[in-house]
Amino acid sequence: MLCNFEGLRLKVYTDVAGYATIGYGHKLTEDEIASGVYAHGITKVDADAILDRDVGTAERSIRQVINVALNPNQSDALVCLVFNVGAGLVHGKAPKLTAALQSEHWQTAANEMRDIDKRRDPKTGALVVDAGLHARRAVEAALFLSPVDDIDHETVMASVGVSLDAIAGELAQSWIHGSDPLS
Repeated sequence: MLCNFEGLRLKVYTDVAGYATIGYGHKLTEDEIASGVYAHGITKVDADAILDRDVGTAERSIRQVINVALNPNQSDALVCLVFNVGAGLVHGKAPKLTAALQSEHWQTAANEMRDIDKRRDPKTGALVVDAGLHARRAVEAALFLSPVDDIDHETVMASVGVSLDAIAGELAQSWIHGSDPLS
């Protein structure tokens, strides 16, 4: 699911927030930029390895703050969210979400996840709901609340009336128009 949301680019590109990015949405570090390590692009194998590291980072940041047992679907949904928004999400940017998770109020946590769907309008500076992020958060929240029985992510997306193509289209429109879904 995460790979489908992020898409794959084997050459460095500038994302909507102005960050140098490569692979499955990997934001380059200052050291990576300075060294030019990705200047000539990467392979899919490289992208998969970078993704594994980035997912590990997201998982660790969640475990540092969330001290309750999560089922695999809850964990997957949170990793997808933190990967997209950043570790700051669980380290203070979303205190209501963190509190709901810590107190095991799963429905409240899912509702808080759905609310992280805004981006800054580049023309007005105002926060506005981004249709692509809104759809992505709906899928993440549905997965978060799904029971753990041989569930597949396509079924979860269908249950909320969302397709990967629709999400990709909405996110692409945000990127084309230069809006920043992460600020």
